[in-house]
Amino acid sequence: MSRGHNMKEFNFIDIVSDPSPTLLSTFFHSLRNSVYVIISVLHFLLLPLMATYQSIWPKGYDRTVKPEAEEFYWHPGGDPKSGVLMIHGFGSTPQIFREYGKQFLEDGYIVYGIRIIGHGSSEAHLADTLPIDWYLSVRDKYRELQAQCEEVHIVGHSLGSLNALILASIYPIKSLVLLSCPIKIRRTPLFRAHFLLRPLSVVIKYWPVGREKRRKLKEFGIHQYQKNPLKAVEGLFEIAEVTRERLPKVTCPVLAMVGDDDEYVELSTLDLLESNLSVSEFSTWVAPNAGHLIIETSEKTILDKKIHDWVIDHDQ
Repeated sequence: MSRGHNMKEFNFIDIVSDPSPTLLSTFFHSLRNSVYVIISVLHFLLLPLMATYQSIWPKGYDRTVKPEAEEFYWHPGGDPKSGVLMIHGFGSTPQIFREYGKQFLEDGYIVYGIRIIGHGSSEAHLADTLPIDWYLSVRDKYRELQAQCEEVHIVGHSLGSLNALILASIYPIKSLVLLSCPIKIRRTPLFRAHFLLRPLSVVIKYWPVGREKRRKLKEFGIHQYQKNPLKAVEGLFEIAEVTRERLPKVTCPVLAMVGDDDEYVELSTLDLLESNLSVSEFSTWVAPNAGHLIIETSEKTILDKKIHDWVIDHDQ
């Protein structure tokens, strides 16, 4: 995929305002900036050495998509009016939506569960992709589906929901279902230090995925990387900021749902979306006993019905 396209870069804006600065906070702010400058300089100085090293000892990586991470494209036959584009989250695969896709197929929709580039192959492949690559791979597959039907609904989880919002800010999407949309991220240590991830990735390329998260994903039959590339994690913050800038351009009906125990996304994300979207219809639901993998909710029957009914109701 061409790297000629450059997604607009943003300095990440603090979503939650900090209290009035104190002497201590000012000190840590200055320290943080100093560390960032030092790492950036080292990064700059090391680039020629890294380029030379990689040219002498090139290291390839596996781009082969695992069988359990393949896309699914299902057509009900005939001449269907509408389609449903299903976009998975960061480090995940289309399998998270197979169950929902089968239901929409039975209802007469074309269903396309797409795979974002860099996912379902290898961690090194994901590390070699940028946010613009993710978006362009989603956009191209949206165009494939849109060519087959009159109207397209989108269901997106996490990173997929960010790409769905960007698409809806440009193209005439019929309706959106956003699951665990990371537009307002919890102020964890990772959040506060995310600007260091890209230069740090020169030294530490990967960070292991937690054992509990891997267990949950395996339980739901979802292929997941064992470790996340730090460079790609920073890309997630970058695309979230781009998405936030484009929210006022989204006008289609939106259903947004977040787990009550989401380890990454603030519940106030729902308020932020409602305040910034330019939609005529906006609905929300907080899934009980659910983390970022919202399908683990204890009320999955309700979650399933809400996703299904939102698309059906807005296809009239």
